[in-house]
Parts: sequence; structure tokens; C-alpha cells
Amino acid sequence: VVTQPSDPLGVGVYRYAPDRAEAVRLGDVREHLRASLLQPEFVDVFPVLLFVVADAEAPLEKYAMRHYRTMHVDAGVLVQNLYLVTEAMGLVGCAIAGFTDPRVASLLNLATTQLPVMAFALGRPG
Repeated sequence: VVTQPSDPLGVGVYRYAPDRAEAVRLGDVREHLRASLLQPEFVDVFPVLLFVVADAEAPLEKYAMRHYRTMHVDAGVLVQNLYLVTEAMGLVGCAIAGFTDPRVASLLNLATTQLPVMAFALGRPG
């Protein structure tokens, strides 16, 4: 989610998957985002919020509850890597777990089998 315009992305919601990137919702979504976060001030401080989304459908059918556990572990590993890359690039970041799942799912236009697991606020120091 881009809350402050930058080049090449404008303000809005974007989805990235290994095989494609697409605009989900263009335009100012800050009010919806503020209503989704338990600490809405993140929206005003950070120009980008990344949401980690887990698709539970196929793996959950095969691996049941083990997959439910591992998708959260994997999200934690991803967030740790985001901290490392952020620091290496001279940026600042902050993991966010406090959000309302249904509001975030609506904002991101997620399928019912997709779960917002974690968020990561990203910006420049200062």
C-alpha cells in the first residue's frame, strides 16, 4: 500500500506475486488504512506498508494444522529478512501485527482463502 506518491508508483494498493504485479486499487486509501490499523499513526509516518498475505487453501487441504503454524513462522522469517534488507538499504521499517483482518482483507481485495498475516511499514529515516 503506497500512501505517499513516488516514482514509479502512485498512491494506492498494489499486489505482487512472483509471476506478476498489479494495481488493486488506485487512489488515496489512507482513511481505510487508518481504520484498519490499531496504531493508525503508521499511515502518516511511513509512505509504504507491505502486507504479508498467506494463501491457505491448497496447502491447508494437504497439511492441515501444520500448514497453519508454518505459514506464521514463514511470515516471521520474511519480516526478519525485511528488517535486514531495510537496514542494508539505509531505510527504516517496523513490523505491524495490530490490524483488523476483515478491514485489511477488504482493502487488499483478498479472496476468502487469503489471510493477512503481518504488515511491515517502510520509509526513509528522518
